Amino acid sequence: MAKVPALRKRRALQIDNVLTSAFELISDRSFLVMGMAFVMAVLSQMMELASAQSLRSFDHSYVSIIWNVITFVLVAFGTMLLSMIGQGALAGVAVARKERGRVSSWPTFRRGLQQLPVLAVVALLGLGGILIGFVCLIVPGIILALMWSMIGPIAVVEGKGIIATFRRSKELTTGALRDIFLVIAVITVGTSIFRWAATTFAGSFFGGADNRLAVEAGPGAFLILTLIETLTMAVTIAVNAILYVELVERLDGPMTQQLSEIFE
Repeated sequence: MAKVPALRKRRALQIDNVLTSAFELISDRSFLVMGMAFVMAVLSQMMELASAQSLRSFDHSYVSIIWNVITFVLVAFGTMLLSMIGQGALAGVAVARKERGRVSSWPTFRRGLQQLPVLAVVALLGLGGILIGFVCLIVPGIILALMWSMIGPIAVVEGKGIIATFRRSKELTTGALRDIFLVIAVITVGTSIFRWAATTFAGSFFGGADNRLAVEAGPGAFLILTLIETLTMAVTIAVNAILYVELVERLDGPMTQQLSEIFE
């Protein structure tokens, strides 16, 4: 009961401040952010290529259905895990950048590797819960996705366990779901428009017979799609990192103890 007044005093997230801080982070640590986004984009495109090849071999048999379901789950799980690792590592850098200035990024990656088993289980449970929520009704899936949007940064920066990570994410996002949704909606719409425009333009050069730029259309299409995905992922992980910083400061203030555990 003692926490109720504190919850009411939480300041609202400012979308323009979050976006501005995210682009400042990309500008300040461009090599780090773009490098992480590029690795994630390459692996994501490879998983999408495997998924596309699996769908082409679909023949409506039970074995084919089961195989495609497994492929979809693995692709979704792999993408979510990669995103969580990138967001968590960058969130640690963003926190340290705000409170300590420019620091080495290696300690956050080291913490991410140490937390890999926790991240894997958290990603699997989170993906399962969100998919069930979308299957039952769309709204519960959206709420769970927003409520658990901070599990990657929490697991990496704060080094919490599985249950504690979900509990902490719920704590941070309480009272801020609408603001988080608006920020994610703006980023999703913006990156979707950019992705559509870029793939439409590049499709005339690297697309197939129908000028559609698909990952399986050839090496040129694969490279272009990877570069496009790199740019969109860079923005996404930077925004998520800044969201984590804002939510933590909104609730707890400076993260001196967590920074000491990572960087000292």
